[in-house]
This record gives sequence, C-alpha cells and structure tokens, in this order.
Amino acid sequence: MESNNSLVAFVSSANLTKEAQCNLAESLVAQVKDGKVDAVTAFVQIKAIAEVCDQFMKNPAISEAVKSAALVRGKDAGFGGAKVGISSTTRYDFESSGVPRYLELIKQKDIIANQIKSREMYLKAITDDQTVIDRETGTVIKIVPPVKTVSQSLKVTFDKA
Repeated sequence: MESNNSLVAFVSSANLTKEAQCNLAESLVAQVKDGKVDAVTAFVQIKAIAEVCDQFMKNPAISEAVKSAALVRGKDAGFGGAKVGISSTTRYDFESSGVPRYLELIKQKDIIANQIKSREMYLKAITDDQTVIDRETGTVIKIVPPVKTVSQSLKVTFDKA
C-alpha cells in the first residue's frame, strides 16, 4: 500500500476553505476505496489526528493565545481561507433569581425525568405482551415490549504508553 501524503499537503497548504476540506476528505475516502490505503490504518490514523486536534482546541492556553492574537489583528482576521474572530456567549443562571415558581417547575421537571427513567427501566424488562389494569381508572391496558434496535459503531482505544 502506498503512503498517503494528502493530509500533510493539506495542512501545509494556504487554502483551508470548506471546499478544500471537502476535497481532502473525498481524496482520503477514494484512496481507501481504491485500495491504495488500508481502511483500518487510515481510520485509526484519522481518529488519532481528531483526538489530537480535540485536545489542542480545548487547551485553555491555546484559546487565550488565539484570543490575544485575534484582538491584535482585528475583527475577523483572515488566514488561509478562514477568519478568526471573537464571539460572545450569554448564559443565564435562572435559579439564582430565587423565583419560587421557577424553582418549583425545575423540581417538577426533575421528578418527571426520574419517573420517565424509572418507567423506561420497567419497560426494558418486559419480554412479552402484558395486560394490566390501571388502578385509578380501571382501564385495561395492553403493554408491549419496546422495540429494540441494535446498531454497531467502530471503537478505537489507544494505548496509554
């Protein structure tokens, strides 16, 4: 199998637009589909790169350095088909308002969420149709087991050393 230099060429490229990203992804997929690159090898390598990128992007020192540089360069500083700017996010701590009605609604929401979770656990345990009588109304209710779907996904675990 040939080595794949497409990713290296992309990262060192001055063109990092959405279109270039899409083209690179298509190129990498094509190389796997054409048998030029081993599918498992490529998947594990890209997964590793994604995890490195995630760690890099979440690092507070990087965030602060980029914010500082963006402030110096001005609004929406451009680099290779991308713009870097600073945006603001507003969040509200409604519980701090101390409004009794709001706090009561939150408590009810939590109670209902717990009741739903409990009911779902009960339903998961059902293996056959059941007929039950509602004690409050006397209504006969047929309960069928929930439809269960199983899906598969790929899991990659990296060695720690």
